Amino acid sequence: VASDEDEDGPGELEPEPSESSEQPSSNSEDDGEVVSGFRPEGGPRPALSASSEPRGPAAEKAPPVKHICLLIHGIGGHDAWITKNIKVLGESMSFVTENWFWHVDMSYHLEMISWKPALRSQQVALFQRITPFSGTNDTRTGLNTSLGDVIYYMTTHHRRTILEAVAQLCNETVDRLRRDPSGRFAESRISLVTHSLGSVICYDMLTGWSVKNLGLDPEKCKFTFEVDHFFLMGSPLAAFLTIVDEEFVDNPETKLEMPAGIECYNIFHPQDPVAFRLEPLLFPASHKDIAIPEILPHWVNNGLRPAKQWMASYEQAKTKVVREVSAFASGLWKTFSTDPEEDPSKVQWRERLRAEFAAQERQHSAEESTALPPSNEDTVLRPEVRLDYVLQERMSEGMIESYGTLQAHFCYWASRDVAFFILKRLSKAEVTISKTQYEENLLQQERLECREASLEAEVVNPWVPWDEAGALAMMGRR
Repeated sequence: VASDEDEDGPGELEPEPSESSEQPSSNSEDDGEVVSGFRPEGGPRPALSASSEPRGPAAEKAPPVKHICLLIHGIGGHDAWITKNIKVLGESMSFVTENWFWHVDMSYHLEMISWKPALRSQQVALFQRITPFSGTNDTRTGLNTSLGDVIYYMTTHHRRTILEAVAQLCNETVDRLRRDPSGRFAESRISLVTHSLGSVICYDMLTGWSVKNLGLDPEKCKFTFEVDHFFLMGSPLAAFLTIVDEEFVDNPETKLEMPAGIECYNIFHPQDPVAFRLEPLLFPASHKDIAIPEILPHWVNNGLRPAKQWMASYEQAKTKVVREVSAFASGLWKTFSTDPEEDPSKVQWRERLRAEFAAQERQHSAEESTALPPSNEDTVLRPEVRLDYVLQERMSEGMIESYGTLQAHFCYWASRDVAFFILKRLSKAEVTISKTQYEENLLQQERLECREASLEAEVVNPWVPWDEAGALAMMGRR
């Protein structure tokens, strides 16, 4: 069982250096990696779409795939990042599947959609022209082009390029999988797993926001397939809408409309500086008392992390101690006589005790009010379908705020908690026990059965000692 400080995912992976700056110009298959991409007018296909599934003859013997997950990245999107992200997410989902969904008929396929190459050459040329020093600086260039993604999306012309790139990539990928000779993807359901700016792009396409507000071509900026699930990780969508959408700017009573008929989940780390809640936008701005986000279960125990459990136990113990001390103080006060002619020192001591314990009660109540959500459930607004889901911090992230903030926005791909949540939503399975716990329970049950069998044998022959290992071997259950 992993401790609270164990890594959520398979760990940090070194980015794989690209052998060439040139991107493939056509679809090809090599060692399980699929290359495809957005093709500008008359240009090559520069974008990379990496697959987690085996291809070729091995795929023809595999069972049908129930779910296709299209992974849409955010700002940046360099090939090394894409390779790393799909690898760590695939490893996390595989690990969680083996440990929690071992009894569920669960099959999925991951495809990373990279739209960045549609802009990369133009962005590099633009920023090299205005960079205030000569020479090449890969870090500076990377940061500039990443920031450029946000700036580009805020302009109509470049947003059109991004939306058309994502639409073409996703549609071609799904069409390619549907036409796969093995037929494994013919009935697969489609889910979007998006990160950062990628969630804004997909929301735009699912709702037709830019088509309605900016007059973009609806045929080039839409998906040609149905979407079942829409996962938003580290999403700035709420900030984008409240700043850019005139309805939210001019009318505080405007409510958020999510894509119809699609299950949406807004997942965020509590220290992610780019991620924002969506549920407050479901209600008019005058409503302030919104239910706190749902907590994503920890993959180890399908509940709270050990640190969270300890804090909850600590708060409960603290509350109990304060109440018991207050009860003791009340009993102590009653022991003093209320006779007007009593000793003045007793009166002074009683008043001092009353003041001290009253101050302690007020301090404890104040701490509870700041640490816990409002207790009046009648005034708390809770949407019919929850959207906001918050990751649980690791102990190191809670203790060192700067560390949590720096890595929070990029933690989702490797998080086993996120993988666990995605698999639960895709499978619709109510997982209650892990494979490890199941095997431990099974072994304990076998030990009890062996012990019962030994006790029965002792009745017949009390001189034969009980041998648990031998009994297990005889039962064929070792």
